[in-house]
Amino acid sequence: MMTPFPPYNHVLKKRMVYVIFAVGTKCMVFVWDPMRQWPGPQFWIRKAPGATGSKFWPIDPRIKIPFPASYVDGTTGERFWKKAWKLDVEERVPQGLPNAGTLVHIAEMAMIEHVLHTLRTLVILPGVNPDYFS
Repeated sequence: MMTPFPPYNHVLKKRMVYVIFAVGTKCMVFVWDPMRQWPGPQFWIRKAPGATGSKFWPIDPRIKIPFPASYVDGTTGERFWKKAWKLDVEERVPQGLPNAGTLVHIAEMAMIEHVLHTLRTLVILPGVNPDYFS
């Protein structure tokens, strides 16, 4: 009996996939690319203080960033959740400061919109989904 969906290792073996990690109002954009080596160090996450075992969790080396981003240290490869892009339409610059009343995270929201628009309007995606994905 054939399963309706083949294992991911088979389906995605030669296909680049954009990955968006989103939790709450924060997000990070990455590329998972099994076919080519992207420049830069392997990514890793620092464990929470007091966690047992190694201090660091390595991330699959096929996951890279397609552009410079504030949430990844390009030299060490560390990912910083605190620096993730934030989708926040409430927090505004306090009165008395330059640009008072403007959205604090407007540049990050513009980047999120730009990335989503770019992904949506890509003319050629790497590979074609089989019919059973419809």
